[in-house]
Formats: sequence, C-alpha cells, structure tokens
Amino acid sequence: MKKLIIILSLLFVMAGLSAQNSFSYLISPLPENLFKPDKDGIRLARANTVTLFKLNGVINTGALTYNFETKSFEPDLWIGTGPAFSIRKYKSDGSGNPLEQFGLGAGILLGTSLIDINLRQLRTVLNFEIGNRFSIGYGYAAITDMPNKRHSILFNTRFDF
Repeated sequence: MKKLIIILSLLFVMAGLSAQNSFSYLISPLPENLFKPDKDGIRLARANTVTLFKLNGVINTGALTYNFETKSFEPDLWIGTGPAFSIRKYKSDGSGNPLEQFGLGAGILLGTSLIDINLRQLRTVLNFEIGNRFSIGYGYAAITDMPNKRHSILFNTRFDF
C-alpha cells in the first residue's frame, strides 16, 4: 500500500510540473471564459480540452466490502467524508461551457465526525470520477477490527470547495 501511495504521489507531482498552469483553479471555481471568449475577447483555454487539478470533498454513500473468509462482496456502511485531490479532464460543450469528461482522485475518509476523529474510521480512497458529481473507487481500511474486510468498492459523491 505504501508503494502505491508513493507511486501515485510521484505521478501527481510529475503531472503538476509538466502543467504549471493546471493548478490555477485548485480551490477556485472554473471561470466563465475558460472555453469561450469574455467581453474583451480573451479565452483562457488554448485548446478545446484542458486538464486541471482540483481540491474537493468526498462524501461516501455506500460500499461493497470484500470478505476474504467467504470470498464474496458484501454491502457495508463506509459512511464518511473527507478531502480529496483530483486531476480532471474538461472539454467544451456546444456552447463553450466546461464539461468534465473524467477524473482521477485520491483522498482520505475521516468517518462520520470531523471533530472527534476515530482512527478505526480512517480509510484511504482512490476514485474514478464520472461526470460532475459521482465517483466510484477503491477504499482501504488500514486500522480495523475486522482484518478480513479491508478492501471495498466505494460509491461517492463529491463537492468542490
């Protein structure tokens, strides 16, 4: 798991170094003139697609946990929320508005309480983002009372800061 986190971190750093301008909208909303010119004729994106890094929040709404003893997937409650960092590919729709094609993200689920954090509810998340709000991903619970139930397929909703 540590090797996977290191590889993903290096991937994000290399992608960020090759696309310095991609961090412009990390926590700010996308501008109106990303794909269409504003009143002064300025268009921010030079092409019809653009790759941007975004910081967003993830709310986990359900999970299918793999049980190594029974060798099956079982519905489980991995309810939680937390921060995530994602790289997203946007294209222009017909009228020049940005439309997300897909995205990849990594984050941490902190559990149901953001004030009193329980270490047994901490989970790492890798997401594949579909559309503007929905994502599906892989979750891993490092600290758990049930070591046979560490891996899950997650169904998430995300929101931008």
